[in-house]
Amino acid sequence: MKLIIFAPMMGTAKEQLLILLTTPLYIIIIGIELIFSHLRKQNTYTFKDTIQNIYLMLLNGGLDLAFRSVYIGTVLLFFYNHRLVAPIETPWIYWLTLLVFQDFMYYWLHRVDHECRLFGLPISPTTLRPSLILP
Repeated sequence: MKLIIFAPMMGTAKEQLLILLTTPLYIIIIGIELIFSHLRKQNTYTFKDTIQNIYLMLLNGGLDLAFRSVYIGTVLLFFYNHRLVAPIETPWIYWLTLLVFQDFMYYWLHRVDHECRLFGLPISPTTLRPSLILP
């Protein structure tokens, strides 16, 4: 049996590497901004806001880790052990099937975003009417 590597996992590793490489840069830039705002007596950052941002960042990371653990550890394991069809051995058929299935799932995700207000919060009404945002 061949081991098939999933393409979304490679994108996730690249995203994680990007986050690991850019986080020190962001910390340095924010530190410089903090020093300049303190020297100019602007007080851009408050201790309370900083603590809230750190808390929200840790909460977001924790939820992301929890959800990834669930869908990788549970869902993929379940569906790997209870397959409806045999694994596709031909690479080009595998990728074509994956492309069509992924596009189909994205269509339903986008449709749910428009139908359900909970999932469609990132979609602003102004994105549908450019005349509202253009002068």
